[in-house]
Amino acid sequence: LLGGLIAAGCALWGEVDGAGRWLRLGMEKLRLMVDALGPDGASAEGLPYGQYYLDYLTKSMYLGERLLGVNYLDDCAFLRHYPRFMLYSMLPRAVWSPSSTFVCLGDNDGAHWNGPDQYLRLAAARFRDPYAQWLAGATAAAGINADSPCFLNLFWQDDTVTPASPDVLPRLHHCDDKDIVFLRSDWSDRAAVMAVKCGPNSGHHAARRYSHDVSGGHMHPDAGHVVLHACGDWLLVDDGYVMKYTAYQNTVLVNGIGQEGEGYTWFEDLPFRRGKPEGRILHAETGERLDIVIADAAPPYKDEARLRKFLRHVLYVRPDVWVLVDELEAEVPSTFAQHFHARAPFTPVADTAWAVT
Repeated sequence: LLGGLIAAGCALWGEVDGAGRWLRLGMEKLRLMVDALGPDGASAEGLPYGQYYLDYLTKSMYLGERLLGVNYLDDCAFLRHYPRFMLYSMLPRAVWSPSSTFVCLGDNDGAHWNGPDQYLRLAAARFRDPYAQWLAGATAAAGINADSPCFLNLFWQDDTVTPASPDVLPRLHHCDDKDIVFLRSDWSDRAAVMAVKCGPNSGHHAARRYSHDVSGGHMHPDAGHVVLHACGDWLLVDDGYVMKYTAYQNTVLVNGIGQEGEGYTWFEDLPFRRGKPEGRILHAETGERLDIVIADAAPPYKDEARLRKFLRHVLYVRPDVWVLVDELEAEVPSTFAQHFHARAPFTPVADTAWAVT
């Protein structure tokens, strides 16, 4: 809606009385939206909805700069860091397909909806980001980009930015506004990728500044949630685009009770906007052989769970061992149920071992 408002105002400027007031309204809303975005480039509603949002946000910012002289692009930390979020979200190149390309969090169907090559090229040109340029070229060469709106590459590609492979980048990356941590084995075509999510659904930036909904309803009640792609396939999966329940996440129920926001078609974050604490990543550390992530997932649980402590420790021993250690404590004797989800049933192969194929 905002993108259409600004585009129409630019088209009507000088031809229709009142177009200036129309444009001022649109640009003021755009300023507020840019200010509300978290600085880590991670979408609160998952990667496809982030692309959908970026489609209209970048068009609006570009029109505002070129036609009105209002530059929001250079100061948009979200856009500056979006390529890094995108890069660490990507699955190993050997398994890229139009329907499965990235780590799934939030509502999604596993496919790119908008781009992302044009946004990557815009960020590459604006911030001289060689890794954004590399990823734009890699996704285009693999044929996994969405067609809409690929025409923007004509305006935003800058061939003076030399692409650089991510091989030299750290294998662990912490998106510290949304508190999502990515752990990779390496940057090879057959890498293993795990994501650990345990932050405010709207991000720390928005949670501190706004008491109204600035992120939408495509988020999940998923503090402590982990997903894992390894050995060429998904081992632990996200739930995708379904009703919002903690039981559908790879996390814990307490006496059958989940986290606030669940039970609806759209995630309902009203308790958090009224001041209820949310989860957070306490520690993220990488070493040559071992990565460690510690998440505090207790605060988002419903009060009736009477949960005192839920610390999830994730240890990744390269190349192919992942360990979860959960510290759980409640005010009363309780049952804690760990939930794990895969694309096929888990088959027991021993008393404490299961296979998924």
